[in-house]
Amino acid sequence: MIIGVINFCSRCNYLIYRKLIELNIQAKLFNPNTPVDEVERRYDGIVISGGSFMIPQDLDKVGNVVNYIKKSSKPILGICLGHQLIAYIHGSELTNETPEFSEVMVYVDNEDDILQGLNMRKS
Repeated sequence: MIIGVINFCSRCNYLIYRKLIELNIQAKLFNPNTPVDEVERRYDGIVISGGSFMIPQDLDKVGNVVNYIKKSSKPILGICLGHQLIAYIHGSELTNETPEFSEVMVYVDNEDDILQGLNMRKS
């Protein structure tokens, strides 16, 4: 199994890559402009982590990541920026009312297998 970690050149990307290696998981950093079909061939899963972009304002700067989210058949884990991208692509509204690394309120609209049993509002 090989996990691809999208490299937005943030420290977080390298930290996640290193942690996967330490857990004996084969991982590779890759450029966000890599074609979707190449990502599908090479990786068994994708991690989209941090970067310095604001979504949706900087959507044009994230390369093919939107297409990975829309078209990939592989499992995708979104952390920080990656989580925001996945949420935005699937129709969520993002705001920048609170600074980064602050407490936020999460509203669960649809309780699925992963979110089952959580409160509909969670801070």
